[in-house]
Amino acid sequence: MIDIEEYVNSYMYGLMNIFKEYFNVDVARKVALEIVFLKLIKNNAKNSILKISRNNFLTKLKGILEGSKEVQEVINDLFRMRDFDNDIMAKTLDYIEKFDEDIPKDKEFRTCINYLYKNVNLNTNTTDNLNILIRELLSNVNYKTIYDPTVGTGMMITEVCRNNKSSIIYGQDVDINLIKICKMLLIIEGRGKDTKNIYEGDIITSPLKLHKNKLMTFDCIVNNLPFTIKDLEYNYAKENDDFNRFYKDINIKSNEDYKFITNIIKSLNKNGIAIIIEPLPIRFKKSININKILLEDNLIHAVIFLPRKMMYGNKDNANLIIIKKDRKEEEILFVDVRDKGKVLNDITVLNEDTINEIVNVFNEFKEDKIISRLINKNDFLKEINNNLEKYNEENYNIEKINLNNVRSSICNIKNELNKIQNELNKLY
Repeated sequence: MIDIEEYVNSYMYGLMNIFKEYFNVDVARKVALEIVFLKLIKNNAKNSILKISRNNFLTKLKGILEGSKEVQEVINDLFRMRDFDNDIMAKTLDYIEKFDEDIPKDKEFRTCINYLYKNVNLNTNTTDNLNILIRELLSNVNYKTIYDPTVGTGMMITEVCRNNKSSIIYGQDVDINLIKICKMLLIIEGRGKDTKNIYEGDIITSPLKLHKNKLMTFDCIVNNLPFTIKDLEYNYAKENDDFNRFYKDINIKSNEDYKFITNIIKSLNKNGIAIIIEPLPIRFKKSININKILLEDNLIHAVIFLPRKMMYGNKDNANLIIIKKDRKEEEILFVDVRDKGKVLNDITVLNEDTINEIVNVFNEFKEDKIISRLINKNDFLKEINNNLEKYNEENYNIEKINLNNVRSSICNIKNELNKIQNELNKLY
């Protein structure tokens, strides 16, 4: 049986070597992904499209684009091949014809995306294993609409929806290149109709709105928290917010993720559920304020502690925070699988049994004394209040120490300057 990842990685390595002779790495990635996409999409994988004549290929490519608005939106870098001579064009098209079409198209294309972009800082760092876990956690949830405010390449949201083919996908991202990849993946997955629901912009300054200028809400939201929105953008959104999205004000400058979390909550409908991936080191003690607010509003349904290195480019632990708008329970479910992972190719994965174990305790909302605990939210809130008071005292002490250090440094510098001035006076 063919190893899909090994086969695709080897194939893409060869294709990138061809393109690197003519393009920089960034352009080579774009052209490589587009030509693989063209090879895989339905009705366009016939050999007749991939003739070895340069003019014939580009002419046929224009015809394809004119016949499909969806494809037209995502194909533009391929026209850079117009500068190829006939030999390199023949070499490229001959190579692409060898791409194995017997492998499931969606799996092939996902592996291509991972190969090209997993080590690039493009917010594409959720692994297939983590996406599958989130998919299974939502397998018993009946949702019609699902949204990712930082959709990226769409790898997470399309995997999550694999068990819910009738759902409608919405997403947005600040990176137009990621949006293009996301739309390609939607077409490959047979969800071309959802490409019109993928927008450029961020949830802070450009939230999705209904035609009557109401904030759009969703049954389900999945998100890998980003931390790239500047305070200036938050301030602009705060001043121009018609939807009361920032409904609980805290120190935004020291809690960058809060502005995303509060927007996610406001973007959920009254019965909505959200699963948020939360890198632990980024939140650390700063999460105390946020958790206190979410607990007071009884929004935290469950927290799942994950092993290290479950995301590309992040070697630390992460949490899954599950938020529910219609919660009646007084307890919060805590699931700890930090010691359950297995490292494969420098990425930690959870095996099928562990995923099933997590999903079972989540669906049954039960304490098993092994990986799960139920804690009353009021008890947890008391603990947070104690930690918050301690944290504020520590910050105050740190500020005092830092201020004294600064004063001492200034005095030392002044003394050194006086010594230098005295030496200069002796010379002149």
